[in-house]
Amino acid sequence: PGGSMASSDNVAMPVSPDFYVEETDDGFNIGLYSGHIPNVKVSPSYVEFVSAGSGASAAEQEAARRQVSEASLYVAAIRQRQRTMLDTMHAIVRLQPDYFRDGDRSLLRPMTQKDVADIIHRDPSTVSGVVSNKYADTPFGIVPLASLFTQSFVNQQGEEVSREAVRIKMHELIDAEDPIHPLTDDELADK
Repeated sequence: PGGSMASSDNVAMPVSPDFYVEETDDGFNIGLYSGHIPNVKVSPSYVEFVSAGSGASAAEQEAARRQVSEASLYVAAIRQRQRTMLDTMHAIVRLQPDYFRDGDRSLLRPMTQKDVADIIHRDPSTVSGVVSNKYADTPFGIVPLASLFTQSFVNQQGEEVSREAVRIKMHELIDAEDPIHPLTDDELADK
């Protein structure tokens, strides 16, 4: 009960991954952790009640038929959501294979939610919903999916470079510079 009075700044929120990604000899093994997804099905006895007629009134039969139909649509929607989630994760791994092999963030290639949406033939808002507050369990740790999306810059050679790779390189250059004679912004940009 006193938990609500604790400072939220000092509370670590537990993270449960939604996906797992494992590298295999044949590529990657990608799946959903089932703990996040309810195992929902229409009761076979209820379906039998509807199909057998079992002496119920016409109104009862119609109500039961409607409920079975609604439940079946609900189950189909959950299955579709699972397929969309898996399709999205497969597309992310397909676009970022080097990162998922090594876990090195400098290997992230430019990738937007539209890139993933184009692969899975869905709207970018669907991809946004799938990756929002979702995590993948990888051999190098649990990774927030949203952190894998990075914009790009074009370097002097005309190559697209991810924003994350630029940030990491700048961090390395700043860490290595002489603190007494630090690099100027222009020198840093040139490097």
